[in-house]
Amino acid sequence: MAKIVKGQKFKGVVNYILDKYKGAELLDSNGVRLKSPETIIQSFVSKAEMNPRLKNPVCHISLDFSSQDCDKHNSELMVKVSREYMKQMEISDTQYIIGRSSQQGTSASRDQLICMVDSDIQIRWNPEYPSPK
Repeated sequence: MAKIVKGQKFKGVVNYILDKYKGAELLDSNGVRLKSPETIIQSFVSKAEMNPRLKNPVCHISLDFSSQDCDKHNSELMVKVSREYMKQMEISDTQYIIGRSSQQGTSASRDQLICMVDSDIQIRWNPEYPSPK
């Protein structure tokens, strides 16, 4: 199941995805500085500021997997599924982080943050496609 939320602020979403208290780990990234959560946030903000027409640069996609299959979800598979999802959603040439959190007794969850600005400073994510093809 996928849940997609668009917004304006990167700080809250990055901190949510990388929350140590829910056992989060960073699995993959593109185009962001990984020194700290603050440098990740600043990477997204700097890129988004290059396109002042962009009102909601944050796209947080949460993919939740069944708790019955929790033992089958390794980090490599989660990255593969995340990248395939982005491909199907036509999300490319953009900054992103992929984080995974898993809490005992809950479903395995993969949280993903995407800045909707590509290297050509154009909006790539099409909101008319709310789920993979």
